[in-house]
Amino acid sequence: MALKGLRKLLRFDYKEFFEPTNELGEKEKMLLQVTGVKAWTDYENKDIVLGSSVEVVILKDPTQENNFEKIILKVTKPNLETQLNIGDRIFPDMKTITSAVVYGQYQNQLSLKMDNIFKLREKGND
Repeated sequence: MALKGLRKLLRFDYKEFFEPTNELGEKEKMLLQVTGVKAWTDYENKDIVLGSSVEVVILKDPTQENNFEKIILKVTKPNLETQLNIGDRIFPDMKTITSAVVYGQYQNQLSLKMDNIFKLREKGND
């Protein structure tokens, strides 16, 4: 017999994931780099655009646990493919994350939905 309903009790701490606390008690931000952008469409009706699907790679994880892993960020802003380029560095707007779910057979995949992301400026390009 398997226990039921356990999944709905689990919470993913996305704030600690994206801004982990180091051994000095300071917050450090994860660095994400865009590897692809496309329209995010409804699963059943592909004509309905829900926003943009932004594929990123974790370029720098302060915990050193997830470097170079990929994540898909589903952002309710449409047409981000015209505003973002491959190689741009971004960070999720933590205040607008509406859903963060860990899934997969080994609980090693992450689904994030949010309303906004920030494009980081390169130093020297201010």
